[in-house]
Amino acid sequence: GRSGPPGFTYGLEAGALWPHGTVCSGWQRAASWRFEKASSRKATPANFRLIPGPFAQSGFMFKSVRLTRLGLINLILFTLFIGAFLSPLIYSGFRSMVLDHQSSADPIPESDQKAAIALQQSYMNVFKKASPSVVFIRTRVLVPPRYWFDLYSQQEGAGTGIVIDKAGYIVTNNHVVAGAQKIEVVFPDQRKERAKLIGRDETSDIAVIQIPGSDKLVPAVLGDSDKVAPGQLAFALGSPFGLESTFTVGVISAKHRSIDNTKYTRIQTDTSINPGNSGGPLLNVY
Repeated sequence: GRSGPPGFTYGLEAGALWPHGTVCSGWQRAASWRFEKASSRKATPANFRLIPGPFAQSGFMFKSVRLTRLGLINLILFTLFIGAFLSPLIYSGFRSMVLDHQSSADPIPESDQKAAIALQQSYMNVFKKASPSVVFIRTRVLVPPRYWFDLYSQQEGAGTGIVIDKAGYIVTNNHVVAGAQKIEVVFPDQRKERAKLIGRDETSDIAVIQIPGSDKLVPAVLGDSDKVAPGQLAFALGSPFGLESTFTVGVISAKHRSIDNTKYTRIQTDTSINPGNSGGPLLNVY
């Protein structure tokens, strides 16, 4: 045997050269070849011609496909054309299938649900009337260090307040403004005012702050808690988790609940109340 061109190893047998194995070129072709003597001259690699062997003759070939740039562009355009043509058909068929499974019943006439519509309108009226009087309160508290090597830090707080007169007085909870170095009031129209602490009571958890008086202020209508009864509708309006003007609904669950050692009792409600609602009003239908 002898070595031929790179990638081939030849063995001489009955005037022919056979490869020892399968040959793979750069174009991923796999074939078997045999070399036969081209003339009676001295056998050299140049005097042998390459003819297909049994595998190549049987069609055992991996033919490469070269795609030109123009062909690639045509293929992409053809795919887009097919997609643009088929997508409306697919969508219309899917939409028809969904509509076929939907109820074809007509809505209940308004004349048959007057009571529900009236109740819904009363909810909307409560929000519309109370929201101008309810404000969002932001505070900044100076927190002392816990350890001797710590520094003082500032902590932001949030709550809700109720405007009670045009002089700028606002009622809120004591724990909303206790220890605050800065108090800021934000109105529903995003107008902001700096507030000062007027007074607070830890036992009842009530505090009063004040902003500059204005005729634009809308004082809230104060109710009588002695007239509250279990089963009545109850609405909470405030800024839970900093989400201003959040309106939730429930009922009065109980009265005269004692939850601490103070002389004050509480009204129990299942209305959704979360951090940030503190200091906000509990409303009824009015």
